[in-house]
Amino acid sequence: MKTYEKNLYIKRLKSGHLVTNVPHKVISHSPGGFEVGYNGCGPADFALNALLMATTQEKIAWGNYQDFKRHWVSQLPYEGGSIPIATVRRWLYKNIIKKHKLCK
Repeated sequence: MKTYEKNLYIKRLKSGHLVTNVPHKVISHSPGGFEVGYNGCGPADFALNALLMATTQEKIAWGNYQDFKRHWVSQLPYEGGSIPIATVRRWLYKNIIKKHKLCK
C-alpha cells in the first residue's frame, strides 16, 4: 500500500464499471472482478484483496476476509464508498480477538 493512501475506495462509474485503489492481485471467487453491496463472489474478492492491502499478514487476510465482506463490503452502497485503512486495521484486531475468545 502506498503511504499516502488512507482509505480503501471503490466507486461505480456511470458505465457500471468499478474503479478502486485496491489491486486485484488474488482471484479466489470472482474472475469477473470486484463488486460491493451484497454477500457474493465479487464482494468476497474485494474483501480479500482489501485486507491484503491493509495488512502484510496474508494469513490474517485469508482468515478474516469473509467476515470483513459481511461486516463492511456487503454494506457499501451500489455506487461504492470508502473505508479508512485505520478503521480496517482496528476492525481486524477486534475480529481476531473475538475469534480467539470463541476458540477457547
